[in-house]
Amino acid sequence: MPREMKSHQDIHDYIVAIESDFPVDTWSVNGIHVWPYIRIKIYYTLIHLVEGTSNLKPYKKHQKKNAGFFKRLKTKFFELFYYLNSIQRQTCQQVMFATLSLYRVGYDGLFFHKFFDAMIKAHHLEGKTTIIEIQGIRANSYNQTGLIDGISLRNGHKILNRLTRWLPQYKTSSIECNLPLYDSFFERILEDSCIGTNLDLEKDSIVKWANKVKATSIVYKKLFEKRRTQRFVTISYYGFDDMAAALFAANSLGVETVDFQHGPQTNVHMAYSSWTRIPKNGFNTMPKVYWNWDQKSKEHLSSWWKLMDGSKIIGHPWLAMTQSENQFYKNCDFLYTLQLINESNFKYFFPEQILKLMRQDCFSWILRIHPRNGTGINLIQEFLQKNNVPQEHYSIENPSTIPLATSLKSCGMHITNYSGCLIEASILKKQTIIIDQTGYLFFKNYIDNELVYFLDKHKDNFSDRVIEIYTSRKTGKKKIKLEIYNPFTGL
Repeated sequence: MPREMKSHQDIHDYIVAIESDFPVDTWSVNGIHVWPYIRIKIYYTLIHLVEGTSNLKPYKKHQKKNAGFFKRLKTKFFELFYYLNSIQRQTCQQVMFATLSLYRVGYDGLFFHKFFDAMIKAHHLEGKTTIIEIQGIRANSYNQTGLIDGISLRNGHKILNRLTRWLPQYKTSSIECNLPLYDSFFERILEDSCIGTNLDLEKDSIVKWANKVKATSIVYKKLFEKRRTQRFVTISYYGFDDMAAALFAANSLGVETVDFQHGPQTNVHMAYSSWTRIPKNGFNTMPKVYWNWDQKSKEHLSSWWKLMDGSKIIGHPWLAMTQSENQFYKNCDFLYTLQLINESNFKYFFPEQILKLMRQDCFSWILRIHPRNGTGINLIQEFLQKNNVPQEHYSIENPSTIPLATSLKSCGMHITNYSGCLIEASILKKQTIIIDQTGYLFFKNYIDNELVYFLDKHKDNFSDRVIEIYTSRKTGKKKIKLEIYNPFTGL
């Protein structure tokens, strides 16, 4: 077993080895399957180690100063009322969504959900469905009355629990803990220096997490029952306790649970790959159906998730919505889509061969940063300036302000290390050059040397080969008509 992680493949092999050695598919606490939670924690700890992103500061909302007693009391009354009103509202909403805030972008002066709102708008579903905003509602969001504030919802539930916990029916029940060989697993984790000891995977911590999920699931169970929900669609199903709670509630009610593709679902993305030990009916804290952008993504999901119709192609609503818009935008030669950047990995994304290309006067660049990137644009500019890249040769693009389809239409060629934008470029038939071994590992099934190429960014002839491919590209515009899927299909 590897003690040092150097690649995504090492991470993949490490996790698969754990699944081979331990009965992870049987691990549950009070009926909550816990392995998906543990697997994702291990995966992202190792991802940060391999990619050098562990010192990226997590996004935090602005913390307000402590309010006075009466203001806090007013807030608690509001949250309690909000919760009671939400779960008691009897209406028919066959489809409900749940999301994180990062999938909202600026569109027509509103914060617009790239995937869900695109479907809602196209099929006039504003009054027929609801989006649960797990991280709270942003002001000036599209279809604001069709949103549920996840923060107020769970805070109201907690307040009600505190008020009623003395009642006999709310007394804590005994814990049913089924974790065979967990102690041996935990010992192995502690011994592996590549992971360290800060994962908080002690048995007591796992029990505490499962109890929290079970308690929170009551909120969503009542929500789904009152609204007669038949389909629950998440995006980024993993990483948030409320998502696990909502999925557990929906699965226990027989509501169809769906994960909507939000990025690359590659052979080494361990939320979407190589689940080798799965309970007969799947994990109850995971979706049972996966909606995919394209055929290759569907095929990959189907390689391990064998449920009939458990993986479907539904397309990319945001691309479909924005592909034909005549939004004015400057043309460029190269669109370079980036991953999470910090000061320690600038040279990874801008090695000498890339810098050499960027210094050439005959090429213009757009550098599209990652949606979750906290590094200031000025730091990127300072790095490029120190490396003699003229500022007029490039512009830095925030994905929350410019649709990807607009950028792809405006560029001559797309370049990336391993961004999922490659899939979107492929859907729009825009040529892409993968420049990193990790990207090759992720997307080797897309490489055909016509639409998608691979060039190692560290090779001496890299810049010459990029220019050769770029100058020989086909420049005729391809007519592509994408359809927007109706999320009520099949109900």
